[in-house]
Parts: sequence; structure tokens; C-alpha cells
Amino acid sequence: MRLTRCQAVLAAAITLNLLVLFYVSWLQHQPRNSRARGPRRGAAAGPRVTVLVREFEAFDNAVPELVDSFLQQDAAQPVVVAADTLPYPPLALPRVPNVRLALLQPALDRPAAASRPETYVATEFVALVPDGARAEVPGQLEHMVEALRAGGARLDRITIPLRPSRAPGGACCS
Repeated sequence: MRLTRCQAVLAAAITLNLLVLFYVSWLQHQPRNSRARGPRRGAAAGPRVTVLVREFEAFDNAVPELVDSFLQQDAAQPVVVAADTLPYPPLALPRVPNVRLALLQPALDRPAAASRPETYVATEFVALVPDGARAEVPGQLEHMVEALRAGGARLDRITIPLRPSRAPGGACCS
């Protein structure tokens, strides 16, 4: 059986389309900020800790105040607020590039990597911060990193004291 010129062009076009499809699929599964990852060069390179807020009530929370307290300590502090779905009423987060809202439920209009919280982290460490906490001591996260670097503490047991604030509902946390 002889291959005609039309059949050869059709086979080449199908092969090219398959290659483009696989490449686009591979790009969607890559972390968005993979270039930002890598060894840090010290404190002058910027924050080494990403603040991650995961558990909070969508209708009654103090997440904007929490984010503001960390941004007052360091305006370049990366903060990721992770929610399963888009909170309603919407969170009043500052519109700065280092504060991100990560929606963890996969959706067809977003890349697959957008539903994985690790793609939003470009720092060496992550601090899980509960809703209602405030950062009041400057350099608190850096002290935590130095404790990790000193090697005197177990990596899975580092905690730092955060002064709980008055809960949004009026009850006081102690």
C-alpha cells in the first residue's frame, strides 16, 4: 500500500497536535513558581517563611486582621489563605502580590496545579497560623527559622507563641 502525500501531511499534523497537547498538559501540572524555589541566600533574600492560614469559618473570621498583622511586621511577608471553595462573603484581603487566596477544589477554568497548596509556597519554611492569631513581635518567624537552623529543636515540634485576639463573635480567647 502506497502512502499518498495527503496521508503523510495528515499524519504529520496529527502527530504535531498530539505533541502540543502533551506539552500543554505537562505545563499545567508544573508548579507556577518553580523558578522561585531553590536555596535562599540569607535574610537579605527576603522572607524565608510563608504564612499559611487553612482553617477558618467562611462567614465569621478574622483572616483580614491576621494578614494585616503579619504585613505590618514585614510588607513582603508571603501569606497564603487556603480554602476549599470561594468564601462568601468574600474575604477583604489586601491586594498585594504576596497575599494569595488558594482555592483547593479543582475547577475546569484553572490549571490542575492551582488546587495544590504547595504550588503557592516559594519559601523554605511554612508556618501554619490559626484564624484569630496576631503577629506582634517583630522577627517572630525569623526567630523560628533560626531555632530550626541551630538544630536544637526537632523539626516537627517547633511552635511559637501567638497572642490570640478577641474572636469575631465577641468571645475572648485565652
